[in-house]
Amino acid sequence: MIDLLFCSLLSHSLDPSPRLLNPSQNPPLPPPPPPLSSTLPHLRRRRHPSSLFSLQPQGKKHRIGLSGSPRNEFKFDQVKSRKDLAIACIKHKYPFNIGEHEYFEIFLSGLNPDFKLPCRNTIRSDVIEVYEEEKVKIYKLLDGLRCKVSLTTDIWTSEHSHVAYCCLTVHFVDDSWELQKKILAFRKMPYPHDGETLFSFMKEMILEWNLDKKLFSIVVDNATNNDVMIRKTTVLAKIARDILAVPATTVASEAAFSVGGRIIDESRTCLLPDAVEALVVADDWIESIPKRSGVTKAQLLQTVEEERE
Repeated sequence: MIDLLFCSLLSHSLDPSPRLLNPSQNPPLPPPPPPLSSTLPHLRRRRHPSSLFSLQPQGKKHRIGLSGSPRNEFKFDQVKSRKDLAIACIKHKYPFNIGEHEYFEIFLSGLNPDFKLPCRNTIRSDVIEVYEEEKVKIYKLLDGLRCKVSLTTDIWTSEHSHVAYCCLTVHFVDDSWELQKKILAFRKMPYPHDGETLFSFMKEMILEWNLDKKLFSIVVDNATNNDVMIRKTTVLAKIARDILAVPATTVASEAAFSVGGRIIDESRTCLLPDAVEALVVADDWIESIPKRSGVTKAQLLQTVEEERE
């Protein structure tokens, strides 16, 4: 009897729920806990809050396009990237030695370590190649015109040297009846800059671009050397008399006569003539991103990127 009472007191001290001496009157025991293996999936599904700040990428990798939307998986193209860099140097006046800038290289390496930054000579060659590609497009455009064209010329002399360049611009009306202009040449002129030299330059450019049968007029300034050039041929003399009746606003010569001063600066006067011409002319040929109301810059960049792919 004493042993039974001792066991009953011991069970009350270990079990927080009261129990009676009669086992039939005791409440049922709680079910046993589930095995540890059944709780592991639940533990796996729970993430520690620190995982929200994990630097590990989750899910499939996507390339984010210029418009901010996910794109297909990124495929790196060294040739296309070099061409993009050459166009950037043309449009934004970057120096050819930008590929030798230490921190610019570090910046690009952080974006894509696979890109091999070219040297200044390679960038210069890429710029010339872009110029040649755009020249083919402009030649096809002018060859398909059904209208006459007009030419404007201007000579620009560098303030930092005695080098002179002659800018030749073609003006025409497209099928939408809008006045268009394209720079055809920006050539270094040998000294002296007399009428004989200008005549040779004009004749060479007209034949090179196959404009002899489409030429309507030539607009020049009132310099003495231009008078000598006009007297070189009776055809140019007749054109010069006809152009006097055309209003100056129809040829937009003010843009052509100042192109050299806007583009060629002191840092670029040391470049070779072919590089200078490629920079000036290709900058005019490559279309800039147009300004459109209601369209964001990211959408315009996305459009340009898709057209070039």
